[in-house]
Amino acid sequence: MTSTAPERSPVAPVPLRPERRLAWVGQVAAAVACVAVGGRFPFMAGLTVPLLLAVLLAPAWIPAVRRFRTGTLIWVSGLVVVASGVVTTQLMSADHRVDERLLWNNSLLLVGLVTGVGMLVWSRTVIGDRATCLWYAVGLVLSIGFRGVDPDNPWKFTFSVPTVVLVLALTAYLRGRVVQLIALALLAVVSALNDSRSAASIILIAATLVSWQMLQRMLRVRSTTTRTLALFLVVAITGYFAMQAFILEGFLGEASQARSQAQIERSGSVLTGGRPEIGASIALLERSPWGYGSGTLVNSGDLQAAKAGMHSLNYDPNNGYVERYMFGAGYEVHSLLGDFWTRFGILGAVFIVVLAVVVLVGAAKLVAEHRANPLVLYLALQAVWDTLFSPFFFTSIAVMMIAVAMTLHRRSDRRAATHPADTPATAPPSADLTR
Repeated sequence: MTSTAPERSPVAPVPLRPERRLAWVGQVAAAVACVAVGGRFPFMAGLTVPLLLAVLLAPAWIPAVRRFRTGTLIWVSGLVVVASGVVTTQLMSADHRVDERLLWNNSLLLVGLVTGVGMLVWSRTVIGDRATCLWYAVGLVLSIGFRGVDPDNPWKFTFSVPTVVLVLALTAYLRGRVVQLIALALLAVVSALNDSRSAASIILIAATLVSWQMLQRMLRVRSTTTRTLALFLVVAITGYFAMQAFILEGFLGEASQARSQAQIERSGSVLTGGRPEIGASIALLERSPWGYGSGTLVNSGDLQAAKAGMHSLNYDPNNGYVERYMFGAGYEVHSLLGDFWTRFGILGAVFIVVLAVVVLVGAAKLVAEHRANPLVLYLALQAVWDTLFSPFFFTSIAVMMIAVAMTLHRRSDRRAATHPADTPATAPPSADLTR
């Protein structure tokens, strides 16, 4: 007598629960938003893909921003600053020409910045800090395809920021700091060899702060945000003079040495010699302390005053650069602080300073708590540098967006530390990038 095994019924696939399906959709949406914000892909008439996503995802990111300190203040005040640029333009229209397209584009740039911060902050709550930075870095890399490569210095003007952010975002998944420090050292060397002096200095300062944080943790030394800010200042000044000494000694090549020496001889320092736009900013500030407007075009009086200010730093402004780049279409003084002031008035200057302070204090708090990742430190330092010395364009906007988003602290951080039971078990870590 033969026995037959009972037939097994096929196992039906277990359907995803509605809440899991919803969570999966949210994670995909957050990743797509990060790539879009990082790439700022153009759509039409000055509009971009992330701006359209910001409208569609507003019900998700606006409530998320409210859970972070100063989050709501940043994006609401940013919209107020947009209005300030429009009002200032109207006030200056009596003796200046107005370009409506310029007004539209400048306004959208600022709207894109504040909504981009909002979506990145929301992404932190959905997929975590490290994934947010990684997908954002992917967007930065993809943006090179439509922005093109600058032939004058491809690394400095095109590849530097996307590469640094991508490499440091990948190393954030490693628990050890040694690999991260090696990555920082290699990125600093590449930047120095490609005549990107400021980038090399910033990366080396970030490496110094990471090492200091490691030493503090080993010695179990506690610090405060205020003391860490003082440390930032000391390390930055030391790093500046150390890098200048290396350059002048010829360690970074003869071309860099000759250019730096000429800048020092011309105006007394590498900063003012390399940034003659500072003279133009001061001269324009004296002419119109309230700014010029986001749609205002330069008149002959502004142009002559700006040239005189640059000439006071022993710079010859009659070389086409001033007319074509700085004032060919509005006002460009090679500084986020200066550009926000000229385009959006006093409120614009205050706004960008507030963003820089938020970034710097947020990063200092992470260092004081031994939680700062190399990427966070690089972004914070680069954002502060851009505030003083970089124009209001794609790269500086990209750095400022992710720097602000990653250094905002949740309102629940302090409450969670004192009442752990009040924090939902499913909530993502406060700063998983800071491992």
